Amino acid sequence: MRTTLLVAAVASSLAAGCAHQKDVKQESAAAHASSSSSAAPPTSTITAHSDDDHQRAAGECDSGAARVHFAFNSDDLSKEDRDRLAASARCLRLMKGEQLALEGNADERGTEEYNLALGERRARVVERYLESLGVDGVRLKTVSYGKGNPICESHDEVCWSQNRRVDLKLPSTRR
Repeated sequence: MRTTLLVAAVASSLAAGCAHQKDVKQESAAAHASSSSSAAPPTSTITAHSDDDHQRAAGECDSGAARVHFAFNSDDLSKEDRDRLAASARCLRLMKGEQLALEGNADERGTEEYNLALGERRARVVERYLESLGVDGVRLKTVSYGKGNPICESHDEVCWSQNRRVDLKLPSTRR
């Protein structure tokens, strides 16, 4: 019965568009996740490779890698980021066997050791949340770059907020 409901929920999500519907399992996971008031700029969900096994996922999911942001000195996921990860998890479930790197990052403030640990905590939070949404943990690999992989080089809060993130990358989107 539960499998039938889950299959029906996934089919309904696909019919209505990958980024707009939630299945019962995702709503339950989102209800138990911690929340944060940090806002994040919109980013896209994960894209599939162009091979035959992934054509359907490519048609249902946006292009680009997903990115979630964090508040200063925090590893709490915001509601917006939990929603973004739910959409990414739906796409990953369609792309069976696809590996995903979860790259944790921090802003420039703090020591190298502290920021590496913070980036790792952030990546692990995303990993656990994706697993709670049905993504096989064997497919996920976490890495922390600490403050060593900034996407913004200015020394102000606007820039720092962009660097406090976890990037979700398929092997084909890694640099």
